[in-house]
Amino acid sequence: MTSARSDTGTDAHGASTRAGDDANVDVIVVGAGLSGLTAATELIRDGRTVRCLEARSRVGGRALSVHGWVDLGATWFWNGEPAVDALLRDLGIARYDQPSAGDAVVQQADGSPMRVHGNPLDPPAYRIAGGVQRLARTLADRLPPGTVELATAVEAVQFTPDGAVTVHAGGRRYRAQAVVLAIPPALVVESITFTPALPPALSRIAASVPTWMGDTVKAVARFDTAFWREHGLAGSAISYAGPFGEFHDHAGPEGQPALFGFGPAAAFATASQHEVAAAFAAQLRSIWSGPPPIGLDVMDWRREAFTSPERPPPRSGLAYYGHPSLRASYADGRLLLCSTETAEAHAGHLEGALVAGRQAARAVGQRLDVAVRSS
Repeated sequence: MTSARSDTGTDAHGASTRAGDDANVDVIVVGAGLSGLTAATELIRDGRTVRCLEARSRVGGRALSVHGWVDLGATWFWNGEPAVDALLRDLGIARYDQPSAGDAVVQQADGSPMRVHGNPLDPPAYRIAGGVQRLARTLADRLPPGTVELATAVEAVQFTPDGAVTVHAGGRRYRAQAVVLAIPPALVVESITFTPALPPALSRIAASVPTWMGDTVKAVARFDTAFWREHGLAGSAISYAGPFGEFHDHAGPEGQPALFGFGPAAAFATASQHEVAAAFAAQLRSIWSGPPPIGLDVMDWRREAFTSPERPPPRSGLAYYGHPSLRASYADGRLLLCSTETAEAHAGHLEGALVAGRQAARAVGQRLDVAVRSS
């Protein structure tokens, strides 16, 4: 994978976009999503030196928030997910309840809406004030200046005979004692060259793991008023007509009215973003008979090169989520995978991303401690 990079400067959160000489640190973390930033935070807290390389020009990965509260990627967390709750308290970020009161709607195959008593589609859930990406931005803010390098796509990883690791990215070489790959497993094997090669069993399993949300289009429509609530509706719907199959209320922390929908990216393979937005607005009208939105945002995660591989695995690969091979260490402890797909529990959720980051940091720290005692 390649990406344009800036020659100098920092982003609004202190992440470096500067080219320079080769870097030497204890650990290279690849990916500045929630998994990678969590791993970097834990390692630095334990006294390690870390460089976090991010291919995008922003932090957050699949946590992407616009307008200060609209989430185009990860959206919710639920009861029984303590890592997210603990992080929110640590960062001083508020949560709020996902709106769910009212009746749901089923859009039948012929396009006609049918009201359903109650809302079986929305179990109790929470949103994050300021959007989910705020977690990533705040974590990045807390890291030492220059820890995160943006627009720096990793191309190759070499395990050297002296027990170190050399990472090649953006025309630079980064030398470390270990590398944590906090990107979707399928992207690991598709976009990075390893010398020596990864074990065949790991490559096969990683290539079979679908990227969470990688086959999804998400659209959010903002309105002047929450007209659905005026009719006792929850803003939740399931559609058998399509192209969007699932809808939910997407209100902001101050009640800003919005609805969002998920659709399969395959249904929009040849559609422009404008066409996707038009299809979404038309389907909203057919379900709720409401006014046109005042604003509409669309995100097709399948078209994100740093999210979804060119050859996405089939959804049958979801069975590999949390597979022990994805959490093991390789190359004498110098390599660990770390993304929400690798988590033993809550894989695909924000909780899984945080847990995976902490587990990877702990495993790498133990490896570095052993190396110091053996030297």
